Amino acid sequence: MVSVEQKDEYANWLKTLAWEWFATLTLRDGIGRRAADAKFRYWIEFLEEREGQKIRWFRVTEFGGESGHRHFHALIAGVRRTPTVIAELQWARLAGSAEIDEFDGERNGIGYLLKQLEDGDDLDFDASGLASGPRRL
Repeated sequence: MVSVEQKDEYANWLKTLAWEWFATLTLRDGIGRRAADAKFRYWIEFLEEREGQKIRWFRVTEFGGESGHRHFHALIAGVRRTPTVIAELQWARLAGSAEIDEFDGERNGIGYLLKQLEDGDDLDFDASGLASGPRRL
């Protein structure tokens, strides 16, 4: 569990970065943690190949929720050539279902992404392509 101040520190840092997408990527039943991570990284590689460059991302893994399935919430940057529908279809082919929206800083997607930090739930997050941020949790 982290303090409200630490959560705010992460939220403020993430708000300084330019994001294109907010994604919810749900995994089919039977996909464990390691396989889920591998599928996410394969999906990122697919996007990087389409974009012709490395992309930046920040991802939180949640367990359960309404669907009862493991799922990721992710912020994605550097995806200017790939339509969201192509990314959603690729995720569906690989792992489950996807909902990807254009990032809107006014909609509190960052707060939603970080909502579990204070709850003390089993939190799992990862990132790539980001400049150094707040101290690690």
